[in-house]
Amino acid sequence: PEKAKRLCKLPQDKRRRRAEKRAVQHTAAHCASDAAYVVRAQLLSDQTGGREAYPGNGKGCAEIRDGGDKLKKPYSHEIIGPLTQGVGVCEGIAKTVKALCDAVGVECIVALGEANPERGVKYRHTWNVLTIDEKRYHMDATFDNSLQRGTHRYDYFNLDDRHIFLDHERLVLPVPQCREDKGYYYRSVSLTKPEAVAERVRQALRKKQAHFVFHWRGGGLSREILGEILRAASAEAGKKGLQVGCAVNVRQAVIQLDFGSAAETELQQPDEGQETALQKENGSV
Repeated sequence: PEKAKRLCKLPQDKRRRRAEKRAVQHTAAHCASDAAYVVRAQLLSDQTGGREAYPGNGKGCAEIRDGGDKLKKPYSHEIIGPLTQGVGVCEGIAKTVKALCDAVGVECIVALGEANPERGVKYRHTWNVLTIDEKRYHMDATFDNSLQRGTHRYDYFNLDDRHIFLDHERLVLPVPQCREDKGYYYRSVSLTKPEAVAERVRQALRKKQAHFVFHWRGGGLSREILGEILRAASAEAGKKGLQVGCAVNVRQAVIQLDFGSAAETELQQPDEGQETALQKENGSV
C-alpha cells in the first residue's frame, strides 16, 4: 500500500511541480478541443510517446528515451521526464497519462502489476485504466511506445481484462473491472482470413501507405497462419515491386506489415524483461 501511495503522489519539489504543470497544460492544449473522449485519449497516448521508443530496460518496464544516461535520473519516474526530457520508465509514463487525462476531463487511474521472476518479469509494471463513455478500459502507453516501428501502435489501447492479462501480471491493488471490448482500437481491422488481409493491403498500397497494422482474429496465430498471411500480403505488394516485412505482437495477435525493400519478420515482445519471448528472424516464416 505504501508503494502504491508513493506511485501516485506528485513530486514535492516546487520547481518540478511548476515545470510539470506547464508541460501538462501545454500538451493537453493540443487535445482539449476535441469533444470525443476516445479521440482525446488516443491523442494523449501519442503525446507520451513523442520521442523514439525502445523495447525495455531489462527490468520488466519498457521505456521511452532519447539517449544518454537520463533513465538513471529521478525524473524518469515522474511526469516531467516524458513531457520535458523525452525519457520515462513505465511509472513516469503512467503518471503522465493520468495527469494529461485529468487535464482534459478523461477519468483515469494508475494500475500497478506484480513482478513475476519465474516468467522473467523482474519488477512491477504500471499502466492506466480509463473511463470513456462510462465504460472502463486498460491502456498501456508504455507497451505501445515500445512497439513503434515507423508508425504509432495501439495494441494496448482500450483493452478489456481478458486481453490485458494475456501479457500483464496480476494486480498489486484492485482496480475497477474492464469488461467492455467495443472500444478496442483495432476493432475495425480485426481480420479472420488471409484474403481479407490481402484486400486491406491492396487498399493501403493504393493510398501509398508504408505500413498496415491489424488484429488477427482468425484462430491461433501459429507459424503456419502467419506464413499464409505474409504470402497473401506479399502477392499484393509484389505487384508494386515491393517486399513485405512484418512485426508481430504474438500475445495480442497484432501484426504490422511494412512495405518496402526488406522482408524481415520480427516477433515483438513489448517488455524486454520477458527475454525468452523475444525472437527475431530474417526472411519468410
